[in-house]
Amino acid sequence: MQKWIFSCFLLLSFGCNSNLEGIDKEQAKNILRIGHGGLGFASFLPWNPYPINSMTSLRLALEKHSADGLEVDVRMTKDKKFVLYHDKDLSSSTLLDSCVEIYNYEHLVQVKYALGFPFDLFQEEFILGLEDLIDYLKTFEDFPHLHIDLRVHSPCFNAESNYKWEMEIFQSLASFLKQKNVPKEKVIINTFARDMLSKAIKADDGFPLSLEVYEKPDEALDFAMKHRMSYLTIKPELLSKQFSQKARNEGVKIITFGGNSAKGNLHMIKVEADIIQSNNLEALNDYLMPLK
Repeated sequence: MQKWIFSCFLLLSFGCNSNLEGIDKEQAKNILRIGHGGLGFASFLPWNPYPINSMTSLRLALEKHSADGLEVDVRMTKDKKFVLYHDKDLSSSTLLDSCVEIYNYEHLVQVKYALGFPFDLFQEEFILGLEDLIDYLKTFEDFPHLHIDLRVHSPCFNAESNYKWEMEIFQSLASFLKQKNVPKEKVIINTFARDMLSKAIKADDGFPLSLEVYEKPDEALDFAMKHRMSYLTIKPELLSKQFSQKARNEGVKIITFGGNSAKGNLHMIKVEADIIQSNNLEALNDYLMPLK
């Protein structure tokens, strides 16, 4: 029986490694493995009943799958505190209506996720405060990498209010992270809001920044170089090995995200991203851990 299990393990390992033929294994073995909201979105395949950004999902990414760190979606509450929530509308994953931004912190952290059948048979998670996550991360001997996807706009605000909120949210977050003594070298703050990034760069709070990119990656690379940014976060469909190498030569590291399947994770490795925020850490580990 033990021989059979070992043989299967070798076959699986060989299968994964054979798919890595032609890649730069030195580059690949240094890829940071980040849990995308923990284990990603609740799904049937891979089976994951836990809400994205929930404590159990985040904890399993680190403790079960040995991720190098976590990516979380962060929104600011009405009373200027921070919670983890992905979508614009609370009704997508809870029984509340409207937006995070119109509720106070203490109300939101008592709100239970509602994902529907069958996921709710397996989960009893609540909206998580960023402070609670940081306190958990501080229990590790080495503080894990923390990527904060800063959600700066709300459908509950008009354009003018959204712009004011956008200008305020980064400074509030930076002040909070300093207050919590979060190591700056372990944090990346990511957003698509270029005006906010420009202001944050001028403020020079010391936290690394990343522009989230959904189109025109070459233009985004020019923006990053102009503003001396060290990171770009780009969806995998826009990436190629050549672009990642070009960015690295200019001192810009590439972050990408997604990968529900083994094939999706393999693609993110083959385009030579420096950091992968994976929805399926098990699949990513199958490829990368044998290279360590």
